[in-house]
Amino acid sequence: MDEEALIKTLQEGWISHAALDVLEKEPPSHNNPLLSIENVTLTAHVASASARFDEARKRRVGYELSLVLSGPWPTSCVNPAALQNTTLRRWQPVGMDRGPNS
Repeated sequence: MDEEALIKTLQEGWISHAALDVLEKEPPSHNNPLLSIENVTLTAHVASASARFDEARKRRVGYELSLVLSGPWPTSCVNPAALQNTTLRRWQPVGMDRGPNS
């Protein structure tokens, strides 16, 4: 993927949204524009389509994405401290035992 071209087409409106689970450089630098563009969804590299990726995990990934795309916090997050810096709504009745929800 050519990240520079993708960023340009997203910013200019040629592409309405991008959902990515891998970037050119892993982990991305803190100033990578893809981390702050509103019409970009980034997931951990777990959206496998292999036969080894069981149905329950596929449903979990879909559920987490549906939560985030509709506005609330996901039920789990690798870096929960980042959630307080988003426009997502906190909804969990109990803390995640780490990050801003604890």
